[in-house]
Amino acid sequence: FALEHREAIYGHLTTRRVQTNEVGRTVYLLPTFARLAAGRQVALVEFGASMGLNLCLDHFRVETEAGSFGDPNARLTLRTSWSPRESTPTDGPPHVVSRVGVDLHPLDVASEADRDWLRALLWPEQAERRPILDLAMQIAQDLKPRVWQGDAVEETAKQALLAPADAVPIVFQTHVFYQLAAEQIERFHASMLEASRERAMWFVSRHDDLRVTRYEDGRAREFVIASPHHHGRWVREWLWPPELDAATKLERLA
Repeated sequence: FALEHREAIYGHLTTRRVQTNEVGRTVYLLPTFARLAAGRQVALVEFGASMGLNLCLDHFRVETEAGSFGDPNARLTLRTSWSPRESTPTDGPPHVVSRVGVDLHPLDVASEADRDWLRALLWPEQAERRPILDLAMQIAQDLKPRVWQGDAVEETAKQALLAPADAVPIVFQTHVFYQLAAEQIERFHASMLEASRERAMWFVSRHDDLRVTRYEDGRAREFVIASPHHHGRWVREWLWPPELDAATKLERLA
């Protein structure tokens, strides 16, 4: 096959990039965002958003062995295994009023070629992921999340500052940092610290584990809250620190 379609494959290899947009990762983002919002409106800003499918997570539902959470009327249902079992979330979806992504090479959900490219990035032996991706792209076509072309290292914090005044800004990234040099991550961290002098914001990051960072008044405090599978097949060691609840309560009173 590869030899027969050599020219077409070579064309893709020289013009396309691996920009998977795995919506399974929202199984741990959904309850995290809902709890950080604590009933307030949310402005989502995604670092390295690809097509922006995960910006639509408030329209997803998640099922576990112990129950479900997210949008009870969602067209798209994701399944995961959660432990400890007694920590399984019951949160409804966050009230998202703004959804913005930044990507150096964004994919357009309205482009058939870009949609086909995301399908091509699925592992061929995992056929069950294809209908999930297709439905997520349909939802994104309806919601039309904005994904700006630009350097996420420089622009993400700026977008968070533009969030509606009555919304909680939540910046997030899933499996993008591995593509960056340490110096780039340091510059992003510095931009978030600087932005937090004007406005407090949250940063949710999945790399080796799931971490939540509170940026406020030029300072940062980080919490490790879980160890999830890279595609969201399971979430382990979920632990929501009391300090996080205290921080969200203070923000609600501000």
